[in-house]
Amino acid sequence: MADQPKHSKPLPVRISPELLERIDAARGLIPRETYVRHLLGLALAQVEAGEAEPSR
Repeated sequence: MADQPKHSKPLPVRISPELLERIDAARGLIPRETYVRHLLGLALAQVEAGEAEPSR
C-alpha cells in the first residue's frame, strides 16, 4: 500500500441527490459519513482483490 501523508485532509466528494437518497434509505441509524466510508472501504477491497473493476 502507498505511504499515507502525515496530515491528510478529507476529500470533498459530490454526491447526486438521487444517490444521497439511496444512501440515506439504506443506512438506517448509522451516521451518513460513517456509512459512506464503510461502503467505499468495501468497494475498494473488492477492486484490490480483483473481484471488481474500477469504473472511470
